[in-house]
Amino acid sequence: MFVTPRRITEVDREKIRKMGHYSGENGDDWEEFEELDERYSKLNYETLSYYLNKLKNDEIASSLIMEVISTIDGELEKLKLIDNISSEDKELIQEIAQTLRDFIVNKDDEIIKWGIDALLPLRHHSETFLILKTELLQFLINLYEEGKELDDLILLLDEFGFFNGKLEKIFNDAFKVKDVNKISRFITRVNFANHKREKIPIMEMVNKLGNQLKSNDQELKKLLLSLNKKISQF
Repeated sequence: MFVTPRRITEVDREKIRKMGHYSGENGDDWEEFEELDERYSKLNYETLSYYLNKLKNDEIASSLIMEVISTIDGELEKLKLIDNISSEDKELIQEIAQTLRDFIVNKDDEIIKWGIDALLPLRHHSETFLILKTELLQFLINLYEEGKELDDLILLLDEFGFFNGKLEKIFNDAFKVKDVNKISRFITRVNFANHKREKIPIMEMVNKLGNQLKSNDQELKKLLLSLNKKISQF
């Protein structure tokens, strides 16, 4: 994929800031970015192909795993600057999703977290989001059902629609066993705008639990208020 170099826009500048490639605020300092060069206009096939091959064969030194996954993440972040994605890029992106998924199987939570985080940029295009969902949905469901409750695992499962119709029970069960971490994680990572059908049932549950919590359950009370605030906005 190649995007014809063009003068940089304010939208491009903001995207580049968010990607971490530039932090300056002075417009005069943007001279080096006046044309979007190949670093930002296409994926680095050579680097990605090398790392994907190493990951497939489990040949990455343990001390380099984080750096390799971070590099892949950085490449996928380029998609935020690209409007039209070629068929070749879609094939590469599918390979990336498959390879990272397979690599993090049976790895520790930290590596699983890195792998999932690296794929988050695929959420920003409808076509790559479909690739992400196709390749990761069942894998993430399996992780969740095994007891993994990493932040971005929950975020992706929510965006894939896995929690539709399930939130009331999830929160109710978590409050009953006082699972503060789970409650907090779901409050912060779930997009409640996608769960309007459960709004009233969850608000009813919050009201009921509010009468049941004991005076020393201060942390649970704070989470209950936070949940009520989140869900009542939609």
